[in-house]
Amino acid sequence: TLSGGSISARFSPQNVSGTAQGLFNRGRFQVKIELRDYRRRPDLRVDGSLSELDLAALPGSPGPAKAKPAKKGGPAKPSSAPSVHTAGRIAIGRIVHPQFEASASSLSWDLSEAARPDKIGGWAKFQIGPGRFDNLKSLADGHTLLKALFLPVTVLQKVGGLARVPFLPAFDRVQFRSITGSYVFHSGIMAIQESHMDSDAAYMTASGSADLGRETLDMHIATRLLVKGLSGPIGFKVRGTFSNPSVRPDVASILKQPAINDALKKQGQKLLQNLFR
Repeated sequence: TLSGGSISARFSPQNVSGTAQGLFNRGRFQVKIELRDYRRRPDLRVDGSLSELDLAALPGSPGPAKAKPAKKGGPAKPSSAPSVHTAGRIAIGRIVHPQFEASASSLSWDLSEAARPDKIGGWAKFQIGPGRFDNLKSLADGHTLLKALFLPVTVLQKVGGLARVPFLPAFDRVQFRSITGSYVFHSGIMAIQESHMDSDAAYMTASGSADLGRETLDMHIATRLLVKGLSGPIGFKVRGTFSNPSVRPDVASILKQPAINDALKKQGQKLLQNLFR
């Protein structure tokens, strides 16, 4: 909900530009906007700041999470969304949501076909933190950009529930110091240039790619757990789909951990069967 603001705009036959300030829900914002060639191929440029962003108030934000059938990887359905290019940067003082909170954050991007997951191209970068989260998947459902930006962390939550690795937390409730991401997009394929989460549970990095149109994964996640006896990162290969990922632990990285070796000596075959079944 926008309120208590002012707008200054200039119009031409092809372009619109202007500035705006006011309140977006509880957050005060200032923004410069330029919309080029809006009649044929819209090109939206944004440069602004927002003191507080309520994710639950974004258009299309999902309500309570509902169970959905697992999506199978396959040919992406052609999108009927309009062709839109957008570029810009936003500085955010605070992010709030029942399942997510964070302090000073920033987002910058330069994206073509921004409304079409199967065609999107360009790049996006963000930095978030410190804060906490619960179920990021339900937060990102219904938002293509949020789903892409938070994908490594939502996959990590899946890994915590699927991988049978001793000492690995579920990552269902996490306090973090920072979350960052730098992604390149080409024809709906998102390549991870840099992604990490520094939290009270682990230091996580991600690499690889995801097909946003087909919602399929080809990623590698490394977690350095803050647990005595775990000296290096534990790796996981993640494939499958967004809703039904397939997780395969990196056996070599697990067996290098002193705590795992101690557990193997004590529990032997029983632990191995549970870990890799």
